[in-house]
Amino acid sequence: MRPGDFVRTREALPGIARGPSAEHGDGRPCEIPSGALCEVYEVQDLLGWVTVHFDLEDSGPREPFFCEAVTTEDRLKPARRAVAPPIIMPKPPANL
Repeated sequence: MRPGDFVRTREALPGIARGPSAEHGDGRPCEIPSGALCEVYEVQDLLGWVTVHFDLEDSGPREPFFCEAVTTEDRLKPARRAVAPPIIMPKPPANL
């Protein structure tokens, strides 16, 4: 597991909301649901801790952006994020 990898949670994880300021939700407790798609932010190999970020889709400009949790690898499973197919540009006409 490395920073930038995507994982799914095996169970609900307690976390902390991160956002623009405390008055807009930064630092409040939040929960990452079981099966949620998260991005690995940091891995501490020595201690075995993994920091993950779960984007809050319903967040607005004055609300928390994501929920951050510190957990262990056994509470996560590798996942692949859906990637859009590449855009293939057509060849230009011969008379250009």
